[in-house]
Amino acid sequence: MGCDIHAFIEYAYDGETITNSFTDSELHIGRDYELFSLIAGVRGATSPIVSPRGFPDECIKNGDSSVFPSSWCCKEKFNDYGVDAHSATWLTLDELKLVRASYIKNNLEFSGSTDRSILALSESKPAMNSIFTYTFGEYENAGLYCSIVIMESLLKLCPTCKVRFVCWFDS
Repeated sequence: MGCDIHAFIEYAYDGETITNSFTDSELHIGRDYELFSLIAGVRGATSPIVSPRGFPDECIKNGDSSVFPSSWCCKEKFNDYGVDAHSATWLTLDELKLVRASYIKNNLEFSGSTDRSILALSESKPAMNSIFTYTFGEYENAGLYCSIVIMESLLKLCPTCKVRFVCWFDS
């Protein structure tokens, strides 16, 4: 039996208690176990970039960034999966960029590629800090890449918003 990811991008305006979902539909990430492993330690051989935090049901404090309750849309879809939903978590934009850098590096190593320019790019903080400085490539996951672009775009439109990637899995 396979494992699928269910992912959403959520945002909240500074000072607001309402959380919005970027879209009512799930993001299409695809069945990518290497990526699942980096996101939440699901099905892959690598450790997650950030230990799974669970589904964001309540307002809590995590370091100096406040966490907001999940949107009604995301919460409703999560609840629909009942006991089949597992390994729920959420990631900030910076954390998702770390996932991307590791994903690119792992795919280069797996393929045996000697393309040092891509490896250097995946390790470059300026390149990884702005998705718009790099075009989509063969060592990427399109869903991950698009999720980062959407999150960066939301923050460009509203720099004081809180934005996160929320996901869970079912298998």
